[in-house]
Amino acid sequence: MVELNGEETTEYSAHGEIGEEDEAYYWECPTCGDQAEGYLTCPTCGARITKSISLGLINKIAFATIIIGLLFLGTASFITAPAEFEIGATMEIHREEIMDRVDLEDPARVLNDAFRRIRRYVLYPGQVDYQEPDEESGDFSISVTPARIVGRVSEVELQEADDHFMLRITDGDDDIRVRGFNALSDFREQLGGKFPPNLFDRVEIIGSLDLDSQWGAQMYLSLPQRFRVIESFEEQRREIAAIGSADIGEYYWVSGTIGEISRPGQLRVIELEDRGVRIDLTVPDFIFDDLPEEKQNLLTTPGTTVDILAQVGEFRGNPQLDLANPDDPDTIREVQ
Repeated sequence: MVELNGEETTEYSAHGEIGEEDEAYYWECPTCGDQAEGYLTCPTCGARITKSISLGLINKIAFATIIIGLLFLGTASFITAPAEFEIGATMEIHREEIMDRVDLEDPARVLNDAFRRIRRYVLYPGQVDYQEPDEESGDFSISVTPARIVGRVSEVELQEADDHFMLRITDGDDDIRVRGFNALSDFREQLGGKFPPNLFDRVEIIGSLDLDSQWGAQMYLSLPQRFRVIESFEEQRREIAAIGSADIGEYYWVSGTIGEISRPGQLRVIELEDRGVRIDLTVPDFIFDDLPEEKQNLLTTPGTTVDILAQVGEFRGNPQLDLANPDDPDTIREVQ
């Protein structure tokens, strides 16, 4: 109750009756500046207070806005989070779920099985798209966008005239091609000296992963912001005895003496020995045949001590070595 023009009057707001003891709402009188304490009429000067909003209502609106904003940010981050793929996993899906059965009479079933495997890696269905099997050839493709891989650069190919690039990324056992079309100049301009990366740099790539029954598994990269060099390669030396499973995918200079050489299939397995510890160096025939004759002799003469730049791989749970950059003859040299 307040006195107005000599009469006691009960004031009401949208929230019901307002009394002197009600401290839920506060605002200042625009005429005298005193606290009106939620009244529609100032108890000090009698002026009407219009178009006022209680702090309680403002607090509720602000709280609701914050909650809605957090939900929106959480949803946005969820639907833009890339699917995490190991390079070996992409190749396994392609080999086992696609290539091994692509000639079946029911390519749609192959597509469904591959799709089911891929769904294990994605966060939401919208990340996966697919092309239905062609009626004549049966060819189909599955795309995951965005997808993320991490690995080391094992090959860089630049097509200056067409403004294209290709990076081969490896995790030690498998590799995948990452292509950029009409993008080389843009990547150079925005990334400066960080693109193209150096051989053996560890990189993170977020792009579109394609598993194609005709062209294989590869990724496409279109935004420079989605390429990052995690670790620049620095030459390191490793003794054979110190190489373990934790080194798979890494690159080291390794010295050893040529031992036994075997020919299982279309490759050479060359035993390297240092201080009584042995490790196998595998060299496929197509790589060996392209080596200079001098380097071929070094690798096939038992008792010769060599120094090689090698990548650590794995076979049946045991570390093995592969030539890291056979195109560079300086990565294979004799130790005098």
